[in-house]
Amino acid sequence: VSIQLLDEEGTVVCSTTVTGNNATYTLTDVAAGTYTLVVSKDNHVSQEIEIVVGSTDVVAEDVEVLPVGDVTGDGKVTTADYSRLLAHVRKVNVITDETALLCADVTGDGKITTADYSRLLAHVKKVAPLW
Repeated sequence: VSIQLLDEEGTVVCSTTVTGNNATYTLTDVAAGTYTLVVSKDNHVSQEIEIVVGSTDVVAEDVEVLPVGDVTGDGKVTTADYSRLLAHVRKVNVITDETALLCADVTGDGKITTADYSRLLAHVKKVAPLW
């Protein structure tokens, strides 16, 4: 898992890498200010969180990154995910959650279409893995 702290201009102020599904990390010597915390992992949707650091603050954030295709947000890619994606594509039950939309875009083209549904279905059926 890659963890980066970006200043308001988008410059990396500090970063670290951790391993495992649950990891504790510390970023030290961070000046007071507003930052963007970016947490990313291969085959997962990156999370970006605004962090405000005061002069004496200790800031704690619990960040969860979900696998690409995990539309339901349960940490797994299953038939429930492609059912949810199909409901969105058919406009029966539109996805409004930003993270779920990012997870649903399995083709990475910035749109949620039948191509995403087809790729997700092929992954769940073990015909063509997403990763």
